[in-house]
Amino acid sequence: MLLLKIYNLSSQIIDRFTLGLLPKSLIGFGVIGLFGYCTHFAVLFSVNVFTSNFYICHFLASLTALTQNYILNRNLNFKSDDRSTFDFISKYFRFVLITSPGIILGGVTVGLIGIEAGLALAVMSLLASLIDFILRYLLSRFWIFKP
Repeated sequence: MLLLKIYNLSSQIIDRFTLGLLPKSLIGFGVIGLFGYCTHFAVLFSVNVFTSNFYICHFLASLTALTQNYILNRNLNFKSDDRSTFDFISKYFRFVLITSPGIILGGVTVGLIGIEAGLALAVMSLLASLIDFILRYLLSRFWIFKP
């Protein structure tokens, strides 16, 4: 599988570049995040062919990337061995719960500002991704991994 080879190679390169100072799961999480980012943009621009509604494009692109990131992190990065469909679905919905606020807040904020300012779809999506990243980090830091 080509994706697995790209994942392994890029993770090894980054691990060697950082001299092994970063946990491999963190590197893998970042590599998978980049895959998700590429998927997000591919879906965003594909859907934009059929509708110019930023909210529809952003929602479908985010849902596709979120699902891909969950499956790749589950199988490649954390090697989860869920034994039941219930475990798989339960963990997926927890992942959605953590990711959704940033997607919604980023999409709404950037959609409102971007539409008013006449920003291009790519610029609006980049800004939405930045807002999503910041919110997800804050939720993880202060809600999941309390100091």
